[in-house]
Amino acid sequence: MKKHIDELVATRTQKQAELLANGREIASSAKPIVVAFVDLADSTQIKQDRQAEEWLGYVFEFIQNVDQRARDADGTVVKRIGDELMITFKDVQASERFVDSLITDPTLQMFRYKIAVDFGSAYHFRFIEHLPDDPYGPVVDRCARIAKYAGAGTVICAGEYRNQLGNRGHYVSMGSFALRGFRKPEELFARSLVHVDSEEYLKPLVSVVNEESQRVQGYRFLSRRLTTQFVREFSEGG
Repeated sequence: MKKHIDELVATRTQKQAELLANGREIASSAKPIVVAFVDLADSTQIKQDRQAEEWLGYVFEFIQNVDQRARDADGTVVKRIGDELMITFKDVQASERFVDSLITDPTLQMFRYKIAVDFGSAYHFRFIEHLPDDPYGPVVDRCARIAKYAGAGTVICAGEYRNQLGNRGHYVSMGSFALRGFRKPEELFARSLVHVDSEEYLKPLVSVVNEESQRVQGYRFLSRRLTTQFVREFSEGG
């Protein structure tokens, strides 16, 4: 027997209310997260220049070391895409510990790689029970776009990530960039993955400038002997 229209309308209203409640629950399930893409640079060329057993060992060692550093920083390795890893962290403090550990890891200093990191809210799927949560949302898309601007030896992030940092000095503005699919340009920030002793790095430059100042003839000037401290303070002031 066909249901009376009164019952059909009542059922429809009930189902709409259930769907609305379900939608609100889905919307509220988003949670803040750090997304990171770590990618081995020049791997295509390496695969052409080396024998399979050599480049496979090279890629495996890189992935294995990055994977371990991520876990040590309480990160989750979501997936491996070729020689790239997608990793998530609960907050920027954990992701920065991860970046710091990569910089100081003597094994990883032998590799050329790049990182893109971003912070924002994401929804998490678990397509198969034993797999880690797989985040979805604009923050993931933006991080993937940011990665296109990263060069070997650098970490690139957007303003949302940098704003979460207590010490932002590591990240320097690169300017604003148009990211595919996003309406407004995004200011990007870069951090070096190369650990440099600033004193040793500046010494050759300072030495050359000081030597040249002794060779100037025929001019009236007040000489000043440069130091690495002066160069750093001048750079920070500019």
